Amino acid sequence: HGTRAVQRLLECVRGEKAESLVAAALAPRVHELMRDLHANHVVQRCVATLTSGRNAFVFEAVSRALVEVGTHRHGCCVLQRCLDNAAGATRTNLVDSVIEHTRALIADQFGNYIVQYILQLHEAKLTRRVVHAITGSVAELACEKFSSNVIEKCLTSGDQ
Repeated sequence: HGTRAVQRLLECVRGEKAESLVAAALAPRVHELMRDLHANHVVQRCVATLTSGRNAFVFEAVSRALVEVGTHRHGCCVLQRCLDNAAGATRTNLVDSVIEHTRALIADQFGNYIVQYILQLHEAKLTRRVVHAITGSVAELACEKFSSNVIEKCLTSGDQ
């Protein structure tokens, strides 16, 4: 697969013009690339290596389809890298969107890892917001295969 070569190429891309060319080439198909077994690694590398602003096309695509991306086998990995690399308002918006969609995400075999990832940040405010999002359904969710992992993580995260 050529994805490793593209990832290595991304490591060498320098300068506004080169980064803009990469973003322009990948942006039209980024949604498809995020869900591909191999190409998702290229998208993750874009998030990590392109300068702020040039990687915005990935953050925007993830934000537009957060539940779809977060509940996909490969998309959830891209979303985690976005949470790692986003800053400021972009990160806040992504985290807010994850918390807003907590119920849908925790019921999914891949999406539950996204909510657990938020809990692993050990930010008391975020933990409280996740707990608030599931309040009233804890007993039901604790009996489900995937959401029970999030309930356990809530119980072990606490205010640290």
